[in-house]
Amino acid sequence: MNKILISLFFLLCIFTKGFAVTESERDGLMAIYDSTDGANWGTNTDWNTTTDPCSWFGVSCDDDNNIIGLGLTENNLTGSIPSEIENLTHLVEFDLSYNKLVGNIPSQIGLLSQLEILYLNANELTGTIPVEIGSLSLLKEIDLEWNKFEGSIPTEFGDLENLIFLDFADNNLTGTIPATFIALTKLEYLSLDLNHLNGIIPKGIVDLTQLKDSKGLYLNNNYCLNSYNNNVRDFVVLKSEVDSFNEFLATHEDCKVLLTPIITYILN
Repeated sequence: MNKILISLFFLLCIFTKGFAVTESERDGLMAIYDSTDGANWGTNTDWNTTTDPCSWFGVSCDDDNNIIGLGLTENNLTGSIPSEIENLTHLVEFDLSYNKLVGNIPSQIGLLSQLEILYLNANELTGTIPVEIGSLSLLKEIDLEWNKFEGSIPTEFGDLENLIFLDFADNNLTGTIPATFIALTKLEYLSLDLNHLNGIIPKGIVDLTQLKDSKGLYLNNNYCLNSYNNNVRDFVVLKSEVDSFNEFLATHEDCKVLLTPIITYILN
């Protein structure tokens, strides 16, 4: 009798393990499905047809059936990212790149405290980059390239001390490079090119020594970024695909610095 009870117990554990995804997490996934026209995705195998979200296309779970990954790159997603992403509290990797998403990144993304990788590049997202992303202390890689973001780069991104990859290229960002970026000492790749940035490059950028030589720093093709600090100039040349700082300046639309070189050098 005891052996039967023990066997039933283990069978129950096996049976329930496959359905351990919380209702909240499942609702978060379904909100993404509904908000991005899941019925017309390129691939949507098992979505909304099985009771185990861990079997759904693009969904990854850990051994405890927590949803830790969502990878739907190049999958014909349209529509917008819903605020219900906040339900995916165990998410480590979030990749919706190369789709047709529009609208803002919801501020609730700042509640995904376990997030390490965020790829939303190659969409048509608009609005400003949420400051709440700056609270994701575990974030290692963020790619928002090829969208239509406007406004300034949040200074809060300087708190992302584990960041190794940041790409905001080809948007409509304005303002200056935040001085707080000098705290991102683990960065290996920083791309802000093809925006409308201006002002003086923070002199502390030279402390980002982990940036790869020749192909680790892209600040080209902005409105006007400049420096009168020789160390900064040499650093930009070393880390960028340019042969000289003058070549770097030549990629800008209009580089008319309002402050005189002497005053600018003193302030930076």
